[in-house]
Amino acid sequence: MEPSSAFLARALTTPLPASAALPRRRPARVSVSDPVIPWYHANRMLSFYAPGWCGEVRDVIYTDSGKVTVIYRVTVRGTDGEVHREAAGTASLSDARFDDPVSAAEEAAFCKACARFGFGLYLYHEDETS
Repeated sequence: MEPSSAFLARALTTPLPASAALPRRRPARVSVSDPVIPWYHANRMLSFYAPGWCGEVRDVIYTDSGKVTVIYRVTVRGTDGEVHREAAGTASLSDARFDDPVSAAEEAAFCKACARFGFGLYLYHEDETS
């Protein structure tokens, strides 16, 4: 049986175990908008709380300034219907940290779309509250 949207909203905003989040000061996180929860943890938690969720790349945009932006949509299904959240992630095509800038932008967009459901959202504001 699918959970209701109200249950999903409560479940997805539940704080995660500390081991699921990345260290606050890890070197690879150069921006406060970078994901603080690895995509594989977000994927696992969505599968646990919202079985049947799906995600899709809605658009990939290359800019003249050497960046790629991915628009990603996450859909969760509840007993009372489907709910969608979309977000964008951007990566530089020349950033040596990324083997695949499109994948990096997709990861950022996926994690931000999950945060729009409330998933791990408190981690993005951690610096403001400490």
